[in-house]
Amino acid sequence: MSSPTEVRIPANSIPVSRHSTASIAVVGTPNSGKSTLFNRLTGLRQRIGNYPGVTVERHVGILKDTEARIELVDLPGTYGLTAHSMEEQVMVDAVFGHIEGNAPPDGLLIILDASNLYQGLYLVQQLLELRLPAVIALTMTDAALAAGYDIDVESLSQRLGGIRICPVIATTGKGIADLRDAIASLKDSEPAEPVSVWPELAAAAAELAEGTELSEAVVARALISESSTAAAFVAESLGSRNEALGVARAALFADDPPLAAEARRRYAWVRETLDLVRGSGASHEALLARVARFLNEPWPGTIGLFVVMLIVFQAVFAWATPFMDMIDGASAALAGAVHARFGDGAFASLIADGVIAGVGSVVIFLPQILILFTFIIFLEDSGYLARAAYLMDRV
Repeated sequence: MSSPTEVRIPANSIPVSRHSTASIAVVGTPNSGKSTLFNRLTGLRQRIGNYPGVTVERHVGILKDTEARIELVDLPGTYGLTAHSMEEQVMVDAVFGHIEGNAPPDGLLIILDASNLYQGLYLVQQLLELRLPAVIALTMTDAALAAGYDIDVESLSQRLGGIRICPVIATTGKGIADLRDAIASLKDSEPAEPVSVWPELAAAAAELAEGTELSEAVVARALISESSTAAAFVAESLGSRNEALGVARAALFADDPPLAAEARRRYAWVRETLDLVRGSGASHEALLARVARFLNEPWPGTIGLFVVMLIVFQAVFAWATPFMDMIDGASAALAGAVHARFGDGAFASLIADGVIAGVGSVVIFLPQILILFTFIIFLEDSGYLARAAYLMDRV
């Protein structure tokens, strides 16, 4: 009987695990920097497919630079757990574990836009009620500072039940290392305490979920949205107790629209939280924000655009002239030295009038090009080019 073949693994090879140790759902509001952060965390280790039965794309990636194979699932953006579109419905079903063939996530990576906390905290409250391990990536912190807001991260964490918050700037990578460590330890962490904004709803959901495998969060969504998939799922699970769902709904809302009642309570908590955690930033940041708003107005913006263009063109020609004269003088001196050394023969003419003069006629424009591209880079990185394009769109 032959002995089994020994397989040697090269020392510089990368061990690959076929199964993920944890699946983390990446959730957040639209335009909160979710996709940029997802790409930063996963790099090229992504795959794209569709969810079963729908055409909504499913982006899955593996967290970079960690020993454990942690899977990140980028879910469509939404403003709340009440779905109004197919994409939002996919997101809601995914976090509740109602998509066939897809297990519930082991944890949540919540993307919270620091420059739009009012809308983002509404979703955060609902997500914490799922009682899943979660970490918050506080994005757009630079934009919040530019707008004159300074976020007290520690106070915000306390308001959200002690959840870990990692301020990051996805475009530059600032704070990514801390966030990656938080995600790596997420599966073994305890869920944060949900925010208590509606005790009566929580009590009704807990009573209905008692004795079933339903989560209180799913029952709460079923009570608020009668036409949602959560309501159909809960009604089927309750079976003979299905009538209790309607009784609880009537006791909670009476003639008040459930979604409106929920919004009033949640946004009242959000406003109270903002007063506690969001202060005024540095005075120069606030000044920059006022200047930016002023330059976004049609007439000041248009006048400012022409002033900027005038400065750019004046700089390209006026500032570059001394450097161009230096290059021209250096080329002439070098050509003169070649003629003085080798005479006026064909070889000297080739070097002086061909190579040196030819290269010099190109290099002489280098100062103008460098100045022009310096202005373009500055205007683009500052976001002014986008504003200029918007102002000139009608023209």
